[in-house]
Amino acid sequence: MDAENLQLLREGGNPMNYINLNVALAFSIALVSFPAMAETPTTIGCTPSESPANLSIRGETWATLECPLLEKKGPRNFLNRFGVGATFAYPFIPGTCLSGTIEEGTLQLDNGNEIEFDPTASYTESAQRLFPVPNDQGGVNLFASSMDETLQVGTAMTALHLKGEDSQGVDYILNLLLDDHFLLTPSGEDTEDFLIVGSRGSYNVRGRLSGKGQIISAEPLGIMFEIAGPVCLR
Repeated sequence: MDAENLQLLREGGNPMNYINLNVALAFSIALVSFPAMAETPTTIGCTPSESPANLSIRGETWATLECPLLEKKGPRNFLNRFGVGATFAYPFIPGTCLSGTIEEGTLQLDNGNEIEFDPTASYTESAQRLFPVPNDQGGVNLFASSMDETLQVGTAMTALHLKGEDSQGVDYILNLLLDDHFLLTPSGEDTEDFLIVGSRGSYNVRGRLSGKGQIISAEPLGIMFEIAGPVCLR
């Protein structure tokens, strides 16, 4: 990102407004609907030494002036272990970190055991990353925008701290670090893809989760979200 665009971001401006919208596409992309596919898409599953499960959580997250993920000792140690190479917008660009609450969540194992997470002891912390974008959008930026500027893509890292128990009263703790890619629409719909890049706690967890959210407040930024997907436990 050049110095002019960085300064615009810091002052609350949007360097995307300066994109030359007359740049022609070098190639076209053919969109194929799922019903038209001849074969079923390939999905990677768990290994024989792992137990399949499904993770589901629902909650809210809000922008914060500080950044617990980067500034608190526990989350930062977690990030230092599994997030090497990530470049964060904070503190240069304020308001790019979020803290969230978990309203409800479960981990459903294939063997029938279900872990229910405690909302009073579970939470999320996120920090938005700078990432490579097209050269005409700065080379490195907080967002990449579509040609008509109606869609924005961004990246973040999100830590989930989940604590709960199963029906037998056995306690479980999961700490997950997610590499987060999100797409925002003009209506405030937030669609996200989460790759689990690190875990610690009662299980070693790997997998990929999908998220759906809706912006409920612009200042401060507030998002209602749901995250779900298959995971592998060991």
